Parts: sequence; structure tokens; C-alpha cells
Amino acid sequence: MITFDEVLVVLEHIKADLNKLYKIEDKEKKTLAIFAKVTEEMGELSDEILSSMHLQKQSKLEKYDRKKLESEYTDVLVTVMLLGLALDVDLKKALHKRFKKDRKLKKWA
Repeated sequence: MITFDEVLVVLEHIKADLNKLYKIEDKEKKTLAIFAKVTEEMGELSDEILSSMHLQKQSKLEKYDRKKLESEYTDVLVTVMLLGLALDVDLKKALHKRFKKDRKLKKWA
């Protein structure tokens, strides 16, 4: 298993690699590009979810693989976390705050 701190380190490496690859200097444009990527990844996950429910055309159903759904789900998570970093969100603190709030509301005990 991987710890959340290790996830954050990997995200910083991915962020650095993407910065080298795309070289978008303007922070707003970079953030918008990441947001567009989130949208793209959500579309790909949607396709896989529809396939898993047999709600796609036959050609897509024939290609369905549970591993692909898991991969697309992970792509969405990673891309959303990269968006958080682009927006200067302290991911660890934000999640801690959210989970603490939910515990207080007795959503999870």
C-alpha cells in the first residue's frame, strides 16, 4: 500500500513532468488546461461505467474490461488531485477537514 504522503510526492513528480512536457507558463491557463483534462478523464470513466452496465453500443461492450474501468477511475482521481495542487489546495489538510466534518455529522463513525 501507499501512504497519502507518498501519493503527494508522486503527484509532485507528475506535476513536474507535465510542466516540462507542456511548458504553460501562465498559471490560469495551466489550471484551465488541467480542468479540461479532468473533464476528458470523466468522459472516459463515463464510457467505462456505461459499458459495465451494458449501456453502450456492442462494439464498446466487446472491449469492456474491468481493469480499464479501474484505470480510468484512477486517472480521474489523479487528475483531480493535480487540479487541487494547481489551485494551491493543501490536499491533506482539506481531506482531513472534510472527514472531520463528516464524523461530526455522524455520516461515518
